[in-house]
Amino acid sequence: MKPSKESLLPYIHNRKEAAENFGVSDKTILRWLKGSKLDSAKACDIRKKHHKGVSIKKLAEEYKVTFSTISRVVSHITYKESVDKAKVSVVYNPH
Repeated sequence: MKPSKESLLPYIHNRKEAAENFGVSDKTILRWLKGSKLDSAKACDIRKKHHKGVSIKKLAEEYKVTFSTISRVVSHITYKESVDKAKVSVVYNPH
């Protein structure tokens, strides 16, 4: 789970230490510190556009993020869609 930006600030000059502490790569720490240009709504739009045939490269240019960022969104690695759970009830009918 991504920590708050405030909890990352003590590590701003030592990303390697932060990476070890949070169990992620130093590139991930950098990405967390920079903040994201995307949110869940944009991720949903990206997936829809990609499903319709828009290339990852075009989407990266449109949203001004890296190719790998779009790849993670399209592959449901980041900005995972929530799954609604169905409520199931069972009724016994002996007839």
